[in-house]
Amino acid sequence: MSEAQVWRGRLARGLDPRAQTLNDSLPVDRRLWPEELALTRAYGPALLEAGVLSQAELVALLNAAASLGADLDAGRATLAGEDVHSAVEAELTQRCGDPARRLHTGRSRNDQVSTLLRLRVMRLCEETVEGIRELERALIGQAREAGDRAVAAYTHLQPAQPVLLAHWWLAHVAAFERDEDRFQEARRTADSLPLGAGAVAGTPLVYDRAALASRLGFSRLADNSLDAVGDRDFALEYLNASAALGVHLSRLAEDLVLWCSPGFGWFAAPDGFSTGSSLLPQKRNPDLFELMRGKAGRLIANAQRLAIVLKGLPSAYQKDLQEDKEAVFDTGDTLAALLGVLPSAIAALEARPERMDATLTPDLLAVELADALVAEGVPFREAHAAVGKLWAEAERAGVAPAALAERARLAISPYFTADRLAALDPAAALARRNHAPGTGPGSVAQQFARHESRLGLGPALEPVHPVVDDADLGAPRRAAAPAVAAAMLPPLEVQS
Repeated sequence: MSEAQVWRGRLARGLDPRAQTLNDSLPVDRRLWPEELALTRAYGPALLEAGVLSQAELVALLNAAASLGADLDAGRATLAGEDVHSAVEAELTQRCGDPARRLHTGRSRNDQVSTLLRLRVMRLCEETVEGIRELERALIGQAREAGDRAVAAYTHLQPAQPVLLAHWWLAHVAAFERDEDRFQEARRTADSLPLGAGAVAGTPLVYDRAALASRLGFSRLADNSLDAVGDRDFALEYLNASAALGVHLSRLAEDLVLWCSPGFGWFAAPDGFSTGSSLLPQKRNPDLFELMRGKAGRLIANAQRLAIVLKGLPSAYQKDLQEDKEAVFDTGDTLAALLGVLPSAIAALEARPERMDATLTPDLLAVELADALVAEGVPFREAHAAVGKLWAEAERAGVAPAALAERARLAISPYFTADRLAALDPAAALARRNHAPGTGPGSVAQQFARHESRLGLGPALEPVHPVVDDADLGAPRRAAAPAVAAAMLPPLEVQS
């Protein structure tokens, strides 16, 4: 409430209403009331220890905090004031009187807001990590469903080489695993109690800060008051981790939008997660994945938004830091919405195997032919050039390379025999890449084993270490062909 501004004793007049609209942060920071009450419950015993509160006053304060929390949670109470700190204090004062008036002893809104935002960022990091893991479990479920199916991998959106479809799904899992690490690091950065810094120089109030930190869930203590009140590295790290996650979500979304399009047709956009057109009756639009792609820009912008605020500030607390919470809250809401729905949408994708099989064209095996020449002693650059000429000549003739006239093939290289071209095979190409980080069945099985172990899925697979004879690169490799791969990749078992 404007008449109850906590700094009113210094100034003769209240704020101009237009200035107050800019100054008041309660419309945004009211969301921190659970952390504000948690701080009240944790700080009360510190005030008892410092002799500011009696035991009876502490009990009254804690009871008031409990009743206010219950009323706010049930919608029976509302907050009014300049910010969440003064609004909660005013409500507590109405409920218990003097103990609440003593609550602000030894602290400032500067160290107070940093404490609250750190608590929120720590929780958001934990929730995001679990959300990412649920998404990874859904991706692994699709990878298991793919079994030994091979598809074309693309570079520059041009067909490149055959890969197991499971390998493609697991590529996204690998990226999201890095995102987990970033959020865990952001949480570690936030895990430091700034309370005790006061406005900028610390507080003369003596109490056990380590015990206070423990009550709040912090494992470390800030040791410089000036840095503690101005530091928002933890928020920036959370937002940067979210921006990187947004990039990875956007990449997955772009892949799925392409794979669901008629040009590819690998998957059908799932009912329940797709929309139609207001004009075109035949349309099935993968709107969820498009929104997922679009939200990445929002996440990146929030990180840049805070970085731009921070880059112009001197040391200690400045009012500009009031801008930190909108970016954090918006990012938290965006990620909660995305990670809440994506696992179900991924699980609902309907595969179209016949469209995937159609991508396995001879073009994907050009490098296999070059490697076969290398096995015969031809330097790779010469082999690469010869295969490139073969493909160019076949393209001019309008036929597949194997269908080009034998005389024309042998004129390019004596190694381009009919038998050698007939030996080119996607399964052999996969089996030759059976060691990490390749797409062979053995390598993919190892990826499954590691990811399923860390995500608490079904029994981990034994690592596979196939032996590849480099002297025999020209021969088809079938030691771990897709039929074997199916045995190596048992059905997904999810432990509840």
